[in-house]
Amino acid sequence: MGIRKYIGGFIGLLFLSIAVYFIIFFFVPEVSMKFFGIAFSQDQVIEGAIEALPVSDAIKEELSGNIPQLIAAAGDNAGRLWTLITSEEGLEKIQSAVSYAADGSISVADAFISEVQGVE
Repeated sequence: MGIRKYIGGFIGLLFLSIAVYFIIFFFVPEVSMKFFGIAFSQDQVIEGAIEALPVSDAIKEELSGNIPQLIAAAGDNAGRLWTLITSEEGLEKIQSAVSYAADGSISVADAFISEVQGVE
């Protein structure tokens, strides 16, 4: 009788864990990106992180337009890219990409992509 109680509790806890995972995955994408590295609307979450950066609007627009290339540069790991963009290291990389692209021969997005690939 006691074993059934433990198995039933385990199954209930398993279903509760699955429900919490899907709630976080669909309705709290920032937390999902932080803990799971994936979210239902990961492009929108990354775009929101780019919009929060303390850089000029032109740079934000250029980076937002190249989100698929940025994810590919991060090894198809959107969670790693989101972590990089929201960190101090990512801001430093964006600033160095801006200074690298200052002469106009390369775009800021391309410079940042090379910076992201250099992290690996």
